[in-house]
Amino acid sequence: MKIAVISDSHDHIWNTRRVVEQANRLGVEVMIHCGDLVSPFMLEEFDRFQGRVHLILGNNPGDQVLLMRSILSRQGRAEFHGWFGAIELGGISIAWIHSPDEARHIARSGDFSLVCCGHTHRWSMEDMGHVLLLNPGEILGRKEQPGWALIDVVTAEGKSEEAIKMGGPVDGAGPGKKPVWSDFFGVERIFLEEEVLIL
Repeated sequence: MKIAVISDSHDHIWNTRRVVEQANRLGVEVMIHCGDLVSPFMLEEFDRFQGRVHLILGNNPGDQVLLMRSILSRQGRAEFHGWFGAIELGGISIAWIHSPDEARHIARSGDFSLVCCGHTHRWSMEDMGHVLLLNPGEILGRKEQPGWALIDVVTAEGKSEEAIKMGGPVDGAGPGKKPVWSDFFGVERIFLEEEVLIL
């Protein structure tokens, strides 16, 4: 299963459209937005995505009422989680919140394999042992090259997703050893492709 983690699009229609196009080409099934989508009209860009989108608010929440109405009108293709999101996908538990400080506290709890955040507009990835703390950077392109994170969930050969979810041993994890996040998924930083303008 492939998951896109994005953040801080701040109404940048063109970059958001390019992310959706890239994610579709790469076979992404689920997209997680870590906040600061801002305007409800941005949801139109996610209508092009072939999978399901999960959204939270950031510190620039925009028109929350119109945003919720717009999400509800999409008949299950988009899900709004409020200020904090948590789901299980492919046997891994994922949480996301906009604030990096709050994300760090959530990661320390050990309740999730992957904890994502946004807000800084900068890519960061911190291995916290059994948990990965990830900031996918920004879609806006204000502080660094716009990009996002591709999470590739792998099921260890011969192990079902259920066995992984239950903490069963996988390659490199012997009896009594708690598996680490890298036993279950890989992370790749994806930059937006350069567009060629022909005059």
